[in-house]
Amino acid sequence: MVKIRIATENAAFSEGAVGDEVAGILRCLADKVEGSNMEDESIRLRDADGNGVGWLEVDEIENPQ
Repeated sequence: MVKIRIATENAAFSEGAVGDEVAGILRCLADKVEGSNMEDESIRLRDADGNGVGWLEVDEIENPQ
């Protein structure tokens, strides 16, 4: 299971910029996980200002057979 949590309480998410900020965080995250096997991994998520705003957590990856 992969969980992504993003807190949207800080200034980077103000003035209607929530969608843009979340999109930027997810693009950065995609670059980090592409090509990874993502086994028991956690990745700190940061906003455009460099503040920690959440985590990607991997509990267990099941490979279909």
